[in-house]
Amino acid sequence: MARYGNEFKARAVARLLPPESAPIPRVSQETGVSVATLERAWTAAARLEAVIATAAMDEAQRSAWCREQGLFPADLQQWRQSAMAALSQPEEARASPQETREDRRRIKELERDLRRKEKRHAGQDRAILSRRHALYTEARAANPRRWARHTRNWQPVAAVTLNPERESVVNAACNSARGTRRSS
Repeated sequence: MARYGNEFKARAVARLLPPESAPIPRVSQETGVSVATLERAWTAAARLEAVIATAAMDEAQRSAWCREQGLFPADLQQWRQSAMAALSQPEEARASPQETREDRRRIKELERDLRRKEKRHAGQDRAILSRRHALYTEARAANPRRWARHTRNWQPVAAVTLNPERESVVNAACNSARGTRRSS
């Protein structure tokens, strides 16, 4: 698999964009990069440029432009819809990619902590759940439009059994554990 440097990629993509708007097959032939690779080179900015460049064209002109660029009109329509959807949301409702990445990393870290049995048995599950609840509440307050409803139920589970039908055994064990703690 061929690897291309960033400068080479930038020059090839720049040739595809206005003002030059060179057809993909010609750029492919001149650079030696496959047509499929160049078709994937449409960056978000390039897609927006294409939507803007073809906005005033009628269907026949738009189809001709798409053929020159090696695109399907359906791709162009999808890009237009994506741009409209992205622009219809207020900017403050959208989290930055960095915030989203940090939130996901922190949530994964907290979920790993809770999965560790020794922390649960040591009684640290309540602290972990409260930290997780605070993180979700903070994220929801920062971006309320990203949340349709409440976050989750963050109450700790009292007892976990492999055989829930033996609830009487679990209750007896919990009661005896409470009795032992009181007498100590």
